[in-house]
Amino acid sequence: MVDGPLAVEESRQALAVAYPEWRIWLSARGELWNATRLRDVRGRDGQFLDRTLVCDSSKELATELARQRELEQTAASS
Repeated sequence: MVDGPLAVEESRQALAVAYPEWRIWLSARGELWNATRLRDVRGRDGQFLDRTLVCDSSKELATELARQRELEQTAASS
């Protein structure tokens, strides 16, 4: 089942509120869910964490955003 435009925008807005450190957007054709980090962040190993995420669904993007937040918090506490 494909979500309608209103449901897609509601999902995008919910992710934007939950992850204000990211810009959440859909590809031009609306097929891919994307997020771009608003600032560079280094992980525990000193390497930069992902700056852009590209996913097939809002659910997959939410999972990746949560993983990125966990990596950032782990780096901040070390």
